Amino acid sequence: MKMGYFSYSAPGAKPVSLLPKLGMFGYEVVELLTWDKTPFSPESLGVSGIREVRKLLDDADLSVSALACHTTFVHSSAGEQQERFDWFRRRVELAAELGTELLTTATGPVPENGAAEPSWGQLVEATGTILDIVGQSGLRLAIEVHAHPGEWTGCLADIVRLLDTYPDDARLGVNLDCSHFIVNGDGWKQAATALIPRTIHTHLKGMCGREFATCGDHDDDFPAEDLLRMLQAGGYAGAVSVENMPGKDWAEQAMVSAEYLKKLIKRKETT
Repeated sequence: MKMGYFSYSAPGAKPVSLLPKLGMFGYEVVELLTWDKTPFSPESLGVSGIREVRKLLDDADLSVSALACHTTFVHSSAGEQQERFDWFRRRVELAAELGTELLTTATGPVPENGAAEPSWGQLVEATGTILDIVGQSGLRLAIEVHAHPGEWTGCLADIVRLLDTYPDDARLGVNLDCSHFIVNGDGWKQAATALIPRTIHTHLKGMCGREFATCGDHDDDFPAEDLLRMLQAGGYAGAVSVENMPGKDWAEQAMVSAEYLKKLIKRKETT
């Protein structure tokens, strides 16, 4: 497993500020947030920015585990829907520039004018189009459960239903974030048992009760070591991407999380 960091945790941090620090802290890979108006979005970077990021990655001895493309899959108008597909295409192009083969995402909410069950076919259709966009460039898509009200995939049953629509499709997998299964009451262990065979990327948070916290600082309520053991037993060798809550003290939190993960991953590799 590779020690990773999700740039969502460092709100507004420019590449020149973020990437050298991550290398210094000992991270091996970074998951780059590409939402609109964020520093690593293709619209913000442009050609010169992409060139700068590639140099900074090389200098910091980092590689990109994934581009985070969390968005809304289904839109009520055809124009908005097409814009979203074009939005994914730009991120596929960026993935090729930065040498990663993976996009992480969440499906977003059900449109306000639609009921979830009658419009499930819209989600399936949109997912299929996105998979075609991703797959044409040899990339894969990792969908995450988000335990937020109104989400298409807000629980274990939802994500399994969507995955089962595309059985044995190598383009599609799971971005496993067990914190959401603690929040929604599914139970992290039940979710991990069901999803690890389909997991191609992971997020790791700290938990304080059902509240998200700094990874490695507030870990008493989430057995991260048990999860890593399960991932290892399932043959997972990908990124364990730290997702701390965004804040001004992101660098201090990133250092705490790095020291915590170094111990956990080393312990797992020697057992």
